Amino acid sequence: MGRKGREFEKLVAFLEKMLTEESFKIKSPDYFIDKDTGQKREIDISVTGKIGATPIKIIIECRNRKKPQDVTWIEQINSKKVGIGASTAIAVSSSGFYGPAINKAKSYNIECRTFEEINEKEIASWFRIKEMVLFRQNYSVKHVDIEIINSDEVTIDKTGLQVAFESFNGNSKVFFKKKMKEYCSLNEIVNGMNESQHMWDKIPIDGKNYSQKIELNYINPNDRFQLLANNNDFVDITKLRLIVDYNITQEKVPIDSITTYKSSEHSILQNVSFKIDKPDGLQYLIGIHREESGKTHVTTQFNSDKNNDANSAK
Repeated sequence: MGRKGREFEKLVAFLEKMLTEESFKIKSPDYFIDKDTGQKREIDISVTGKIGATPIKIIIECRNRKKPQDVTWIEQINSKKVGIGASTAIAVSSSGFYGPAINKAKSYNIECRTFEEINEKEIASWFRIKEMVLFRQNYSVKHVDIEIINSDEVTIDKTGLQVAFESFNGNSKVFFKKKMKEYCSLNEIVNGMNESQHMWDKIPIDGKNYSQKIELNYINPNDRFQLLANNNDFVDITKLRLIVDYNITQEKVPIDSITTYKSSEHSILQNVSFKIDKPDGLQYLIGIHREESGKTHVTTQFNSDKNNDANSAK
């Protein structure tokens, strides 16, 4: 005689197999060794695989009963979850759950679902974040034309200026900002212009270059940039004409690690981190941190170990 509710478990397992990524293995029933007792524990349905480099083990326990399920069943599921080291546990009941059972499940981080509630979106939520889509905004300044204020007292050697611009890179701080009383680079000017004029909103996300002719007029003297003239005086720039190539690329970044900080009873902070490699060889880390209350924080920091290696290689 077959186990009671077995057809129900088969149906859920079939649904899992249809909707879960191929990189995950679905098995029903499945058996795992309890890390405390050393004995096999039977699981109705298991979903195992990896997200990034992190192993994932999800267990699904099913019941096809006439009455809603109570706290006792939830406690049994939690015992299995902890005993075999599962990442997530889902309790599926055809008749729902009593209120105390739902509250107890929340304290154990166990999802309570009925068969009707399980759909593609719901199953995807069990895996949380699989990867992050990274959009890289890239630009290259192809041409710079500068107009300076006319004055008989100020002269600039245009040949020397042209040579200077050929030899400097976009990060060279050769422009003096009058209002801020500090030097800045061409890249800083372009970045400020990109933000104020919403240049990235005009660029499709397809990786192709889009050339833009840009003219920046500085009517207000206080808003102008300056260059150093031959007599060591500063001369005002009244107009900048730029030709800039823009492109936006898209790439998928896999999860680097998943960690959970727990109190004695339940998790208090879940963390997902990603490693992003920059074109210059440096690397920085992005972390997504979710509190028990549901509040989410995003942090960024440079990976000092990788960056020190990159700088040593240069």
